[in-house]
Amino acid sequence: WSAIFSDTARGQWSLEQRRQMIDPRLELPVSDQCRLLSLARSTYYYEGASETPENLALMEIIDRLYLNHPENGSRMKVRVLARMGHVVNRKRVQRLMNLMGIRSLAPQKKTTVAHSDHYKYPYLLHGLSAYVLICRNKYELICRSAALQISSFARLPSG
Repeated sequence: WSAIFSDTARGQWSLEQRRQMIDPRLELPVSDQCRLLSLARSTYYYEGASETPENLALMEIIDRLYLNHPENGSRMKVRVLARMGHVVNRKRVQRLMNLMGIRSLAPQKKTTVAHSDHYKYPYLLHGLSAYVLICRNKYELICRSAALQISSFARLPSG
C-alpha cells in the first residue's frame, strides 16, 4: 500500500480528494488509510459548520447586488450593504462571495501574465552593442556582433 501512496502522489491530491479516497468498507482500517494518505483522522471525520441565518440573508442580498452590478467588488458591496443597514466587514463579504463562487467582472490582478502553453519568443538582439552616429540630418544605427550586422537609416526630426 505504501508504494501506491508515495510522497509525490500524496502531494498531487488536495485535502478533499484524499478525504474522498478513504473507504470505510475496505479491510484496511480507516486509521491506516488516513496514515497512508497523510491525513489526520479528525480531518476525515470533520463536518463543517453550516452558515448562520444572518450570513444566508447577507448572501441573498449580495447575490441580488451582483446580478444588478457584476462589476462591483467587495468594497462597493460593503458600502451598499451599509446604506441598506447591514454593517459588515469587507473580509466577511469577500468570504461570502468566494463561498458563492462570484467575483467582480472588473479587471483582476495579473491580467498580463503569459499563459504557460504560449510560446515565448526570444529577444534576438540581446547582448548586442548599439552605436548611434549622427551624419548630416541622418542617424545610423549600427548593431555589431560576431554573427550579425544590421544597418538602419532614418531622418532626424528637424527643429
